[in-house]
Amino acid sequence: MENIKSMQMKKLIAISTTVVIIGAGIVMGIRECYHIEESSLVGVDVVQWKTHIQDTCNQKQKYGNKSTIPKEVCIPLEHVISYIYPSVDLNGDGLEDFVFDHHKEILENGDSIFLSIYLQKIDGTYRLSKDLANINPIYFETYEYSKEFENSLSPKLRGIWNTYGIDSVHQIYLNEREIEIWMNVEAHIDYKLHYNYSKEKDTWVLIKWEEYTDYNNSTTERKIPENWKLIIEDFDYKDYLDW
Repeated sequence: MENIKSMQMKKLIAISTTVVIIGAGIVMGIRECYHIEESSLVGVDVVQWKTHIQDTCNQKQKYGNKSTIPKEVCIPLEHVISYIYPSVDLNGDGLEDFVFDHHKEILENGDSIFLSIYLQKIDGTYRLSKDLANINPIYFETYEYSKEFENSLSPKLRGIWNTYGIDSVHQIYLNEREIEIWMNVEAHIDYKLHYNYSKEKDTWVLIKWEEYTDYNNSTTERKIPENWKLIIEDFDYKDYLDW
């Protein structure tokens, strides 16, 4: 009887390492735990791969293995690392962290480009902090208006593509304890969003919203509305494009 119970317990433990908890918005894989984001401008491919469990660690780089990747970093098998950001201490613990973009090797309209943040630990290893599908713009072959291209998209993708417009493509800057998002909202006007790391929340929180006008090189601070989405997991382009 004891042997049977022991075998059953081992079987349960083995199963638990690959459990998928979709209702809670969390996917437990053999290597990592990912959070599924709820932005209105998240690509159609997010849930597809984040509910897939893999036991092989993929570190393929889009432009060849030119950079050293920490051994803890793993991306989906069909993805490539497309950009590695300069090393920076993103959470203020004195250790430089590893941040990069990754996406499907063969991109299709509507695919997400993920921003992945691995925080360095005191022993020199890294832990996955965030894998965000809502920061980079959704991929489209073009953002310039084309009736032919618009008609080639599904109704869902057409809605996302029309939301962006050519001027919405933005830049991401990483500073100590800070993630800074620049987005163009109309001709000559950019929004600069400053997210600072909160140790209490273990994430980056919006603390400043600036409006930059390039024709007179001026910057003014905008008031962050009450009940605004503050943590970076809740960032949504549409909130700012519709403002």
